Amino acid sequence: MFSEKATKEIQQNGYVVFPSYYNVDQQTILFSDSLARDRSYLPGKSYKTNNLNSLPTMLRDLIFTQDIENVFRNISKTPEIKCQDVFITHELEETEQKERNNWLHFDRLRSLKAMVYLSEVSDSCGPFSVVPGSHLKGRSLRQNFANQSDYEEKLNRIELDYEHMYEEPTKILGSIGTLILFDTDIFHKGGDVKQGSFRKIIRSHWYVDYSWRITS
Repeated sequence: MFSEKATKEIQQNGYVVFPSYYNVDQQTILFSDSLARDRSYLPGKSYKTNNLNSLPTMLRDLIFTQDIENVFRNISKTPEIKCQDVFITHELEETEQKERNNWLHFDRLRSLKAMVYLSEVSDSCGPFSVVPGSHLKGRSLRQNFANQSDYEEKLNRIELDYEHMYEEPTKILGSIGTLILFDTDIFHKGGDVKQGSFRKIIRSHWYVDYSWRITS
């Protein structure tokens, strides 16, 4: 049932949300806090690994399950897709300089992502936001610059590069343990965290290889 619902909604809308899907205990949240120490991440602090086995089971089981893998195999139409990277990010109060991911955008290199809220996310916490159904537009735009060699020149910010396509995104509010699966061709953004608030998430990135990310 999970795989059928998730596959259908991602195909139609570009994303699916399972509110309060996990019961995440305080130990798991505290351990994610201990890992997220990289202060070079502009909105706050972060952690990245491409070694899934380096994560404790309590974190790995949030973003790497057989159900999630089955969904992403269905969406990608290949059994070769796999979890390649894991990020933990703790967004703190908004800064004067806007991070690229805080613009409405589609990813220049496609992946399928599983994201879990590790904190309560209200409107003031910079909720993840999407434009439902925009993944088809994003895919077309991404494929249009497939042969462009300079990564930095691949235009992907909607407000700046495709202003005529801008639509107000839908904010995904949720409690701890909310699971979001999405195709990064969808127009999406991380919101601005207001003073006194924060947002904690863990997410996994799934893809086949570099070529697949450009041409799929």
